Amino acid sequence: MFKRMFIRKENLALHSLLKKLYIYYRLQPQEGLGKVKVRHMFAKRYLQQLVCACGMVVSMANGIHVGVTQLNTSASMLTGGSIRIMPLGDSITAGNGSRDHGGYRTYLQYMLRSQGVNVTFVGSQHYGPASSGADEGHPGARITDLSPHIVQWLTTYQPDVTLLHIGTNDIEHHVPLGVVTNHLSHLLDTMTATLPTTLIIVAQITPLCHFMPQVQAYNAAIPALIAAKAAQGARIRWVNMYNAVPLHDLGDCVHPTDVGYQRMAQVWDTAITRGINDGDLFAGQLGCPWSWMEAVCPPTPANFPYTSTR
Repeated sequence: MFKRMFIRKENLALHSLLKKLYIYYRLQPQEGLGKVKVRHMFAKRYLQQLVCACGMVVSMANGIHVGVTQLNTSASMLTGGSIRIMPLGDSITAGNGSRDHGGYRTYLQYMLRSQGVNVTFVGSQHYGPASSGADEGHPGARITDLSPHIVQWLTTYQPDVTLLHIGTNDIEHHVPLGVVTNHLSHLLDTMTATLPTTLIIVAQITPLCHFMPQVQAYNAAIPALIAAKAAQGARIRWVNMYNAVPLHDLGDCVHPTDVGYQRMAQVWDTAITRGINDGDLFAGQLGCPWSWMEAVCPPTPANFPYTSTR
C-alpha cells in the first residue's frame, strides 16, 4: 500500500510532464524562430525529466528502495519546482553600486522567470529586494575568506547551481597570481567534494580600472583551471564576465552600475539556460540518482553532456 501510494504520486507527475511536452511541442504558425527555440529548449528539459520519472516509477515497481524524502522532492520538482541558485562572491555579488542593492540578481530573476524558469536565490546574506535578496555576497572578501565557510553554506542551502565571481579583492590586495589561482583551485575542489551535484559556474571577473594587467592575467588562467576540474568529473563551467562589462559601466572603477549588472545577468542567464538545455541542472534539480539517468540515457556528448564546459 505504501509503495502504491508513492507510485500514484509519481504517475501524477508523469501526467503533468506529458501535458507540458504536448504544450511545448504544439508550435503555432505565427510564432517566430526565437519563441520556437525557447519551446524546444523546455520540451527537451521536460523530456529529460520524463526519463528520470520513468526510472523512478520502474524502480519502485521492481521493489528497489527509494527514500521517502527523495520521492517527495522529486514529485514536487516534476510538477513545477524551483532551481536553487547561490550567488557566491564579494561586494559585486552583494550588489554594491546598484540602486536597489540587488545587483545582477534582480535582472537574472526576471530573465529566467520570463522564460518559465522558477528560481530561488539562497544564502545567508540578504541584500536588495526580498524576492532576490538571498546570496553569499560578502563585501571585501578574498577567496580565502570564502573557503572556511563554503562547506556550511553548501550543506545548509543545497544549491542546484552556484554562481561564483571572486578574485577582485585578491588582486586589489596585490596577492600574486599563482597564489590566487591556487586559492581558487582549492575552493573549487572543496565545493565539488561537498556538493558534487551542484553546477558551478565560475566567472572571469569584471574589469578594475587600476589593475587591468592583473585582472587579465587572472582571467586568462581560469579556462584551463576549469577544464582540468571538468576532466576530473566536476560539474563546472566558466563564463566571460570581463568582456561583458566595459569600463564605462563601472560606477567607481570597481562595482558595475545598474547597466553593468544587467550585462552580468545576461551572461549568467545564458549559462544557466544552457545548463538546463544540456541537462546539467536536470538531475541535480530533481534529486534523481545519477545511476538511473546513466542507465537509461548514457552520459555521452551526443545525448546527455552533463560534463560540458561550454
